[in-house]
Amino acid sequence: MYLALKEIAGAHGLDALALKCFDLLPVLQNTACFALAKLSKDGIVAACEGDIIHADRLRNYAQLFLSTNPGQMR
Repeated sequence: MYLALKEIAGAHGLDALALKCFDLLPVLQNTACFALAKLSKDGIVAACEGDIIHADRLRNYAQLFLSTNPGQMR
Protein backbone atom coordinates (compact mmCIF):
# COMPACT_ATOMS: atom_id res chain seq x y z
CA MET A 1 0.00 0.00 0.00
CA TYR A 2 2.84 2.37 0.86
CA LEU A 3 4.52 1.92 -2.50
CA ALA A 4 1.27 2.40 -4.42
CA LEU A 5 0.42 5.59 -2.53
CA LYS A 6 3.96 6.93 -2.92
CA GLU A 7 3.81 6.28 -6.67
CA ILE A 8 0.43 8.05 -6.94
CA ALA A 9 1.70 11.03 -4.94
CA GLY A 10 4.79 11.27 -7.14
CA ALA A 11 2.87 10.92 -10.40
CA HIS A 12 0.50 13.73 -9.43
CA GLY A 13 3.02 15.96 -7.64
CA LEU A 14 1.21 15.70 -4.31
CA ASP A 15 2.77 16.95 -1.09
CA ALA A 16 -0.22 15.77 0.97
CA LEU A 17 -2.97 13.20 0.62
CA ALA A 18 -5.94 11.76 2.48
CA LEU A 19 -7.31 8.27 2.20
CA LYS A 20 -10.67 6.73 3.11
CA CYS A 21 -9.00 4.21 5.38
CA PHE A 22 -12.04 2.39 6.67
CA ASP A 23 -13.20 1.57 3.14
CA LEU A 24 -10.11 -0.65 2.92
CA LEU A 25 -11.11 -2.85 5.83
CA PRO A 26 -13.67 -5.04 4.01
CA VAL A 27 -11.54 -5.30 0.86
CA LEU A 28 -8.02 -5.72 2.24
CA GLN A 29 -8.87 -6.54 5.84
CA ASN A 30 -6.30 -3.95 6.77
CA THR A 31 -5.95 -0.21 7.20
CA ALA A 32 -3.40 2.15 5.72
CA CYS A 33 -2.02 3.37 9.06
CA PHE A 34 1.54 2.16 8.49
CA ALA A 35 1.63 3.42 4.90
CA LEU A 36 0.34 6.86 5.94
CA ALA A 37 2.89 7.08 8.76
CA LYS A 38 5.73 6.10 6.42
CA LEU A 39 4.60 8.62 3.78
CA SER A 40 4.53 11.34 6.43
CA LYS A 41 8.05 10.38 7.47
CA ASP A 42 9.07 10.68 3.81
CA GLY A 43 7.73 14.23 3.69
CA ILE A 44 4.34 13.56 2.12
CA VAL A 45 1.76 14.63 4.68
CA ALA A 46 -0.71 11.75 4.77
CA ALA A 47 -3.83 11.21 6.84
CA CYS A 48 -7.16 9.42 6.97
CA GLU A 49 -10.05 11.36 5.44
CA GLY A 50 -11.28 12.38 8.89
CA ASP A 51 -7.91 13.99 9.63
CA ILE A 52 -7.50 16.05 6.45
CA ILE A 53 -7.86 19.37 8.29
CA HIS A 54 -5.13 18.31 10.72
CA ALA A 55 -2.98 17.06 7.85
CA ASP A 56 -3.17 20.47 6.17
CA ARG A 57 -2.27 22.19 9.43
CA LEU A 58 0.62 19.77 9.93
CA ARG A 59 1.89 20.50 6.40
CA ASN A 60 1.71 24.25 7.09
CA TYR A 61 3.48 23.82 10.43
CA ALA A 62 6.20 21.70 8.83
CA GLN A 63 6.77 24.30 6.12
CA LEU A 64 6.97 27.06 8.71
CA PHE A 65 9.34 25.03 10.89
CA LEU A 66 11.62 24.21 7.97
CA SER A 67 11.72 27.79 6.78
CA THR A 68 12.64 29.14 10.23
CA ASN A 69 14.79 26.22 11.52
CA PRO A 70 16.46 24.57 8.51
CA GLY A 71 19.22 23.03 10.62
CA GLN A 72 16.82 21.31 13.03
CA MET A 73 15.54 18.54 10.74
CA ARG A 74 17.53 15.33 10.28
